[in-house]
Amino acid sequence: MATPGERRRRALRQDPGGLPVGPGRPGGRIGTMDDISDEQLADLLMEAGRHHHAAFITSDGVDAEWPLFYAAYLQTKLWDRLGILLTRSEIVHVLVAADEAFRTGEEQGAWPPVYARRLRSFAASKAARNA
Repeated sequence: MATPGERRRRALRQDPGGLPVGPGRPGGRIGTMDDISDEQLADLLMEAGRHHHAAFITSDGVDAEWPLFYAAYLQTKLWDRLGILLTRSEIVHVLVAADEAFRTGEEQGAWPPVYARRLRSFAASKAARNA
C-alpha cells in the first residue's frame, strides 16, 4: 500500500512533455497560476459560498466550521486552476487567516478578493518551495 506521500508524488507526475498532469484539464493537464485571475478566484470563492449556504439552508448558512466545507469544495478546483495541489488543511489555514485579517480590518475591501489574494499568495509560495 502506498504511503500518503507516495500517492501525492504520483498525483503530481508529469507527462512526456514535462507538464504536470491531473484531473479536469484537456489532456489531463493542470493549470498554472496564470490560468486564473484574482477575479476568477474570487468568483470561485463566492461559488463555494453559495454551495455552502445551500447545504446549510436550515441555519441560514451559519456554520462554525465553514472553512472545512470550503476546503473540500475548493481543493480540486484550485489544483485544476492554480496548478498546485493544496491540502485541505492548507486551504483551511489560509481561509482562517484571511477571515481573521478581514475581521480585524487588516485587510480592506470585499471578502472574496481578500481571500483570493491570500490563496494565490500561499499557492505561489508553496509552488516556489516545491520548485
